Amino acid sequence: MANVDMYRLLAGKIEKEEGLKAIRELSPTVLIGLGGTGKEVLLRLRKKFFEKYGSLDKFPIVSYVFIDTDTTNKFLTTETRDIVSPQIEFDQNEMVDASIESTSKYTSNLDNYPHIKKWFYPGLSALGNLREGAGQIRAYGRLGFFHAFNVIENRIREACQKVTHANNPQIMGKHGISVNLADVNIYIITSLAGGTGSGIFLDVAFLVKQLQQKARTIGFLALPRIFGNVPRCDANGYASLMELEYYSYGHNFEAGWRGLVDEKPLVPPPFDYCYLIDGVNESGMSIGEKDKSRIFELLADNIFIDFSRSDFGAFKRGVRINLAQYLQDMFAFVHYTPEAKGIMTETFPCRYFSFGLSSIGFPLDRIKNACAYKLGLDIVEHWIKLAQAPRPTIALRDEVLKEFLPEIGLLQGPWSNTVRNDISNALYKCGDLGEDFRRKINGWRIELRTNVHNNLPKVENTGWKQFLRNEIDKHLLICRIDVDPANCGEYIRIMDDNKEEFLTRIKEKLDSKIADIVSNQHKGVGFCREILKEIGIIFTAKEFGYIPRFESEQKALEGRLKNQKKKYEDILDEIGIIENEFWKINPQRQIALNFNLDRLIEIIYDYFWAIIQFHARKLAIEICNEILEYLGVRSTKEGEEIEERNGKANELAKLYTKISRLKSEFEKKYGYYSEPIENPLKVAIYSKNDIEQKYYPQYMGKDKRSKEDNIHLYSQRVLETLKIDLMRLPDLIEEVGPEEIEKRIVELTRIQFEKLGEDFNILDMFFTQKGTEGELFTEEKGKWQIQNAIRGTQPWLSRDKELGQFELALHKQRCFVGGHELASGAPNAKAKNLMQWIESQKPANAPQIAFYETMDKNEILFYTEIAGFPLAYSDAVRLLRPQYKQLIELHTELHTDYVSYKFKDLLMLTTQEREKLQEAQKSFLLGIILGIVKPELDKYEGKVIYRYDMQITMDNFEPQFLGFEDKAISTLFEKGEVRESIYKAVAAEIAKLGQEDKLIYLDALCSWYIDNIYKSEEIVLPGGVLETKAPAERLILVEVMRMIEKKVSANEKDEFGTVLKQLKKDIDKFSKEIYGKRVLQIPD
Repeated sequence: MANVDMYRLLAGKIEKEEGLKAIRELSPTVLIGLGGTGKEVLLRLRKKFFEKYGSLDKFPIVSYVFIDTDTTNKFLTTETRDIVSPQIEFDQNEMVDASIESTSKYTSNLDNYPHIKKWFYPGLSALGNLREGAGQIRAYGRLGFFHAFNVIENRIREACQKVTHANNPQIMGKHGISVNLADVNIYIITSLAGGTGSGIFLDVAFLVKQLQQKARTIGFLALPRIFGNVPRCDANGYASLMELEYYSYGHNFEAGWRGLVDEKPLVPPPFDYCYLIDGVNESGMSIGEKDKSRIFELLADNIFIDFSRSDFGAFKRGVRINLAQYLQDMFAFVHYTPEAKGIMTETFPCRYFSFGLSSIGFPLDRIKNACAYKLGLDIVEHWIKLAQAPRPTIALRDEVLKEFLPEIGLLQGPWSNTVRNDISNALYKCGDLGEDFRRKINGWRIELRTNVHNNLPKVENTGWKQFLRNEIDKHLLICRIDVDPANCGEYIRIMDDNKEEFLTRIKEKLDSKIADIVSNQHKGVGFCREILKEIGIIFTAKEFGYIPRFESEQKALEGRLKNQKKKYEDILDEIGIIENEFWKINPQRQIALNFNLDRLIEIIYDYFWAIIQFHARKLAIEICNEILEYLGVRSTKEGEEIEERNGKANELAKLYTKISRLKSEFEKKYGYYSEPIENPLKVAIYSKNDIEQKYYPQYMGKDKRSKEDNIHLYSQRVLETLKIDLMRLPDLIEEVGPEEIEKRIVELTRIQFEKLGEDFNILDMFFTQKGTEGELFTEEKGKWQIQNAIRGTQPWLSRDKELGQFELALHKQRCFVGGHELASGAPNAKAKNLMQWIESQKPANAPQIAFYETMDKNEILFYTEIAGFPLAYSDAVRLLRPQYKQLIELHTELHTDYVSYKFKDLLMLTTQEREKLQEAQKSFLLGIILGIVKPELDKYEGKVIYRYDMQITMDNFEPQFLGFEDKAISTLFEKGEVRESIYKAVAAEIAKLGQEDKLIYLDALCSWYIDNIYKSEEIVLPGGVLETKAPAERLILVEVMRMIEKKVSANEKDEFGTVLKQLKKDIDKFSKEIYGKRVLQIPD
């Protein structure tokens, strides 16, 4: 039909188009991922925050909720599970398991769950459980939502509370970011292909609106083509879009989640902003099943930019709000007759968005992480080098005897300029003033002699021998040695305490000394292990003053004690003899007693000192053995081979193993972050070699010596930060885990590369880049890269070029480019050149490009956003429809509500489909009026249903149950045989009325229907526009009335009019009301 407009836009009058506003403050945001696609996008977002900030906790205004019916935790793509996955996995309080162990709990007992029964397909029992997804059955996905509703509601509430916590602005301020806690965004991300996400996305969206009425709800919906040509997925996608369309305008959503009678329906739309993403974009670029991760990455990139603090991010956040004014449009498609007469108008909401995003740059956050892990790797390798230091060629004995042992106070013998007996001296110490046991015993000796001479009467009275024995015995108690420490004498207990104090002090000094050697880049672990072995030899060899000498001296002292005891006992006996009667009259008696007293005191002094020495040797041997045990070195053959067992020697051996494992993790992470990621939407001016050839040397030194010095410096700084020495590293790894050690090291090493984004500029790199073969940059290559970026930024929802009824106006499209210095008042020559090239590559039909500033210098971002179009705009929707139609005809359960006939088709009707629909409506309406289609009351639902008795043979009629009114129209549209049968019966009945001259009754009854049931009404379109809309039934009735009145001759018109007017008043005389409709019953 030439020169006739087929469509128009119905909208409120926009007085003045709003300019693009920048939104500077960030919004607290809850990201809700549904099903596999939701998981993939959320994990990628978590990875981006982790790579940029080092921890998800450092960006608390974003929280996550992941809902799925698949408890096997499988990933849609193999590349998602990588070495950083353990650090970005969901916590338990971020996930909702909507699986059901046995779905028969509901499906076999629907009467017990009326809030589920009202939408669940009767008899659907395809899945026995819901543990590995919804089996692409959307109704099962929705069943999982109802099953887990309480948990889902709580998770969303908790996530909203988390992102709006009062402390969050202070934390975000550390990143230079301002936050508006009152302005909450909630993103819902899913695909419409499977059973879970497409089955619950509307419930989740309306639940969010109910819980957070002031929040903005933003949907990102991936269409099924990214998963390949899967019939069930395509059909699911189309069914999902039909439901989305239905609840986006003009229809309330009856949730019924809580099973309450008085639950209020929720008003449309489910999303304030709804983005549709397909696998093919407007420029023809495509992403198929094998590359579907690119779509996940695209969605994650788009959302992540919303958290940028640059001008580009601020204007991008504002673009959807700016374009929202066009969501009020309604697309009206008018069907015309060949004579250009409008006979049907279909209207479609224009509530949808799409976008395109691409970039040219280098991956700043990944390069920073690669450099940080490279430095961490070099530090660990530096430690390993220390741990692997070969056996020193210099003689170690002098080192041990002249430096190591003297410095820690463990030298025993003449091995320096003076003789030192550190172990013995420590054991002999008695008191805080430097007094030792020799002096104590000597003091007792002097005191004994004085007591005897000053108390002679008492001595004589008691008897010299007895008096002296009593004094000796009292002192023997002080020096008593017993297996039970509680029974030991005071001196022995002091020595035991000395031993413990000495060991504690020596172990601390050993730790410090060993740590110094290990950390010394000229010595290291190997050197230290040899030192410890040498100590083992010295402690056990005969020629040194340690265990063998102590043992030898202990044995000699044991004999000496026996000898000295016999001597003092003999002297006491001799003193007893001198005391007898004979000696009492001997003038030499006193001289003899004094002589023997002097002998006794000297002998007993030597005896007591031998006791102390004997016990000191015993304790010294114990000290040496404990030190050897502590060091973990023990000779297998006296003073020769040394065996490393436990203790420090084992720790040194473990140090290499532990650090080697740490090295392995740093190698993996360095390799991961330094590897370029291929993505056709990201032109990367970067290669793996750039890390070690360009970025890393910039901050760590370009010559070997500088690099080694910086690595050593940083290795020491890391240990200081960890508050340990290198020897304690294995213990700390055991204590907090290698992941925590890795995290702490990288937090420190990242600081070295923080200025990388300031020091390297994509503009400089773009114009100086070289090819893979080293060829120089050319203008042709640069423009080709820009052209590819512009192709990638075309909206990922291609226009339906076959139908082409809807044209997206330029004012509904926004295209802007972000880069450092691109929007400055005086851009430099390179920026000007780049901007000119970008403008030159812009498609002719594309909107004007706006340039905005970005904070980071590492990339040029290209972004396009479109809004205010109907679903029929996309050819992806058209391509989904055949699979939907095919499966619907097979009675496949595609919808989340078994009353699916209420969901309107998404595409404009073809001429053939429009004629079928009009025929179905006409057959049904006139069938009711003429009594051919009979209304009945459904005793279960309490609603009117319709039946038609279809003639099969002359005497055989088969009832056709058409369902409720809307369902009946849908049934007749699909079932051509039934529709044609009714249509013929209607035509036959009208012909019969004509023959009997009774058409005037039909005319009167049609007039009653027009006046009472199918009235024209004024509807308010989005934007406040009023339009008069006549229902299709009214137009059918008017057509019938015109047909009847055309049959009336000019001479009969007045009389016909008078009779018709009277019949309208006497409607009950020729029709009967049945369930709100009237059926023609003309009296004979």
